[in-house]
Amino acid sequence: MLKSIALVTGIWRATLSLPDAELPFNFKVNDNAKGYTIEIINADEKILVDEISFQGDSVFIKLPVFDSEIRTKVSDKQMTGNWINYSRKTNQLIPFNAKASVSERFIANKKDSSINLSSRYEVWFSPHNKDSSLAIALFNQTGKKVHGTFLTTTGDYRYLEGIVNGDSLFMSCFDGAHAYLFKAKVDGQKINGFVLFRQPLERRVDCNKERHH
Repeated sequence: MLKSIALVTGIWRATLSLPDAELPFNFKVNDNAKGYTIEIINADEKILVDEISFQGDSVFIKLPVFDSEIRTKVSDKQMTGNWINYSRKTNQLIPFNAKASVSERFIANKKDSSINLSSRYEVWFSPHNKDSSLAIALFNQTGKKVHGTFLTTTGDYRYLEGIVNGDSLFMSCFDGAHAYLFKAKVDGQKINGFVLFRQPLERRVDCNKERHH
């Protein structure tokens, strides 16, 4: 479908509204001879989205591979709508908002910290619980920015990206099917917090830096 509205090109900051939290991610809008494309950004991962259609002041963004889309209205430099995951039987809709020309994924409001989390960690999901499970976390930090993932026996938590803000760690990922938000406190060699999976699920996470002999 032909363009009926103009999208601001360049970087955007989007949020998905989870219960008591916002899951942020970034995307880039490009305009070329064939129309608009979007790149969803998660650390080193760039996901190309090229199925974009328009109707009035609405934009329909069909996400690749997974059966989901973003339906949103555009006003000036903002988008307001929903992410719809058709593969789920419940909780299909999650509110979506985005602002143009905002590159920060998480907004840091505290001074620089001496914490550096670049390392490998032993992780317990749902510790001290009958459903607890063991995993490995790999974090790489440059300045305040942190990239990483959790490795489990069944796969990984994709390309997480975020920041250290004081003694807190915030990381997120969105790729059209997976929506993860990791919030934690750093205490010496330990990182304790929660991972939220879309809504309304969450799991407590305890990370301990592995010792190398």
